[in-house]
Amino acid sequence: MGGPAWFGYGPFDPRLMGLISTGSKDLEDIAPKRLKEDEYVARRTYGALGRITAIGRYTVMRRCEEMSSDPGVRCIVCFGTAGQIRDLCALAHFRSSDILGSISVPWGPSCATLVTYPAGMAENIPGGGVFVGPTDPSSREWLPEGHMAIGMPAEVARRMAVDADSSFLARR
Repeated sequence: MGGPAWFGYGPFDPRLMGLISTGSKDLEDIAPKRLKEDEYVARRTYGALGRITAIGRYTVMRRCEEMSSDPGVRCIVCFGTAGQIRDLCALAHFRSSDILGSISVPWGPSCATLVTYPAGMAENIPGGGVFVGPTDPSSREWLPEGHMAIGMPAEVARRMAVDADSSFLARR
């Protein structure tokens, strides 16, 4: 129900406020997710995002191995164990003196954490950082126990790739 809006292809369905909170009469056949206290908090949360702008006519996702050049890549997604994600987060901090602003564990569905936020599609989400998650409990259905993911802008991934050989990763 929210996917098209999270990718910038239309507005959020107003029924989402009830779905992610305590339910609504519009969705009597669907159990509420209880991710937000009530519809008021849900509405304010969605409003805090600002406008979400589509990357283009299509959003294409593919494995890194399938890309031979940089056809306008906006973000990179990495999946791994908790330890692997921890190490990637430490690598993201390698050349930064910013203690808190480089990495975020934001609210939202998996598509927001892994694409919308790192691709810079949400107007009010600061860019240039790494987004860890997903925090949406529905990811339990597809993400193995003990695993997480990070979404990061392509330029951050490139910088991390350059830094890997000089960092603690090469000294293990």
